[in-house]
Amino acid sequence: MRNALLQSEQMEKLKKKYEQYAGMGLQLDMSRGKPCTEQLELSMPMLGLTDFTAQDGTDARNYGCFEGLPEARRFFSQLLGVLPEETLVGGSSSLHLMFQALEYGMRKGFDGQPCWTGQTGLKWICPVPGYDRHFQMTQQMGFELLAVPMTEHGPQMQQVIELAEKDPTVKGIWYVPKYANPDGCCYDAKTVAQLAQMKPAAPDFKIFWDDAYAVHDFDKTVQVSSILDACRAAGNEGRVLLFASLSKATFPGASVAAMGACASLLQELCDDWRAGLISFDKMNQLRHVRFLKDMEGLRAHMRRHSEILKPKFHCVLEIFKQQLSDCAN
Repeated sequence: MRNALLQSEQMEKLKKKYEQYAGMGLQLDMSRGKPCTEQLELSMPMLGLTDFTAQDGTDARNYGCFEGLPEARRFFSQLLGVLPEETLVGGSSSLHLMFQALEYGMRKGFDGQPCWTGQTGLKWICPVPGYDRHFQMTQQMGFELLAVPMTEHGPQMQQVIELAEKDPTVKGIWYVPKYANPDGCCYDAKTVAQLAQMKPAAPDFKIFWDDAYAVHDFDKTVQVSSILDACRAAGNEGRVLLFASLSKATFPGASVAAMGACASLLQELCDDWRAGLISFDKMNQLRHVRFLKDMEGLRAHMRRHSEILKPKFHCVLEIFKQQLSDCAN
């Protein structure tokens, strides 16, 4: 009886608190990963571009340079940890590049193997928790999603290896190697090495390496081992496709994305995609590279983001500590 009375009193307190918040008329945008106006303002100076000539003399306003402007390829190669000739600089969305790569596997096939369309029972490994848009893409392509639990160092690799090495219908795996959604896990060197060295039953097995948060550090810089270097050392350089963008650095709706792969695989994809696109937005590539300049310039820009975000994080954590401490355990 006493417990029921206490629960009733607590419910009344919570209802009053809810009504208090509801009466404030707050307009809260709970969108995940959406920069605030102050963050967007940080990148406004780049819009004043008046000189459109790239370093090699290319007029960024015209056709040409399908793989990206040379200075943009150099910039993103450093972000991805690959060589400039292993880098394609695309449009505003890394998700679109991932979708195109998946579509290529469905339509043409990788590594001289038959295209995935028409094959039955295809599967894709999905570390969970993870990014819903990754899962949605592969599910839309017809793959069965195989959930593998995360650890503090990355996915449970014993399970990943067992799934990949025993079943030729398992064609790939999603990876967010740094600050993985939503728990912030960073993959350790052992995980990267195991991925590179495992022997999948499918000869066209692919790692889709989404390095979405490569430079999103707060107090210290976290380094993740190069997956392409590890694959190359293991004789599997064609196994991995890397993706990144500046969506959380500049303008999510008008950013620049890039893809990395060994030179032969990148050339294969570019030769196919040229049929449907003459070039990506080179003016936007030029704006970004001139504004950010190099990796140190990008890191300095991200520190300005940090100055805006850190007080908000600390505020939320402090409120959680005050109001939810009795919910621990």
